[in-house]
Amino acid sequence: MRKLIDLKGMRFGKWLVLSIADVSKGAYYWNCVCDCGKERRVEGSSLKKNKNGSRSCGCGAIES
Repeated sequence: MRKLIDLKGMRFGKWLVLSIADVSKGAYYWNCVCDCGKERRVEGSSLKKNKNGSRSCGCGAIES
């Protein structure tokens, strides 16, 4: 299993990391809140590598 890097309080795009959610199959998941207010569980590697729509909950696609 990879070493845990505490992401709490860090910002990735529009996500603000609130707390660790869980560990599943060697991956860490984090409770995050988007700037629009939606909360979601996001995989840590997705946050750090900017993949799988991890920069926001999708609300950015609505903005013009």
